[in-house]
Amino acid sequence: MEVSQSLMEEMRDMLKALIGRSDTHSAQIEGLTRQVKEIRETMAALEATTKQELAQLRAEMATKQELAQLRAEMATKQELAQLRAEMATKQELAELRAEMATKDDILILHKQIAGLKSDSTYLKDQSYRNTMDIYHLKLQMGQLHNEGHGPLQK
Repeated sequence: MEVSQSLMEEMRDMLKALIGRSDTHSAQIEGLTRQVKEIRETMAALEATTKQELAQLRAEMATKQELAQLRAEMATKQELAQLRAEMATKQELAELRAEMATKDDILILHKQIAGLKSDSTYLKDQSYRNTMDIYHLKLQMGQLHNEGHGPLQK
């Protein structure tokens, strides 16, 4: 009788520990979900900022082009060709720099999201295992009661 009572207490303690771990994993999953949402919001904000910066650069380029036209009107054909070549090179360089910075930011965010998805998958798997452990412990406790051992003995 004492052994089965002790066993029941031990199983209850194990069940409580498993439930606690399950709750902890659930909280971790919620935290990771929140982080994924924040990263997605950050990505959207970065994209919007990048679009704004691109619009500004286009406006600046338009101003630079107008200035180049005024200079061209006063300059000779040779000076005009030289100015156009310089503007094209500067524009291509600015576009490449902006493109590379944006691609690097997006790549970093994709890697972070992949890591969070991996963590989430692991925690979901662990939570499922804990749920199954709890089920098996409950099942074992129920079998002990049905065999005439423990607190339900008649």
